[in-house]
Amino acid sequence: MNYYTIFCDASAHPQTKVGVGAYLMINQSYQTIESSTIIPTEANIGNCKGKVFANTSSTKCELQTFLWVIDDIKESLVEPYTITYCTDSQGITSLERRKEKLIKNNFNNYHGIELHNAEFYREFYKQQDIYKFAVIKVKGHSPESQKTTITKIFSIVDNFTRDELRQIIQDSK
Repeated sequence: MNYYTIFCDASAHPQTKVGVGAYLMINQSYQTIESSTIIPTEANIGNCKGKVFANTSSTKCELQTFLWVIDDIKESLVEPYTITYCTDSQGITSLERRKEKLIKNNFNNYHGIELHNAEFYREFYKQQDIYKFAVIKVKGHSPESQKTTITKIFSIVDNFTRDELRQIIQDSK
């Protein structure tokens, strides 16, 4: 079995509607990483990959990032595989719980109007059916003393997205 654990985050700037998504893929199972005593650093984990999104919001950017990641990694997957997707996004982690209701309502709100991110929700579920990934909620922004190996790795991705977004905003001034 081939294991892929993907740490993914996105940051958006509401005023400019620019967002940055990033991920770090580790070829180990989530459980192996979780029980590891390795102290993660950018040097021993590798580099994050990032992408800039225009005309986005925080929720939309999380979804766009997720879909980009799946597209970006699909050629490197070796079967049989297990994919675990780690994020601090409530929007992403709640999709499994919301799936039945969203599909039943045809991705419309209670007024019958299509949800803002309906196209991304549909694609998320389509990709989940194809790649059978698990989504795990990671606690983001923990104090250093409370960080686990998982949250330390996630912090690398979180810091990457924030730094990239700050740089884009600074460059646009």
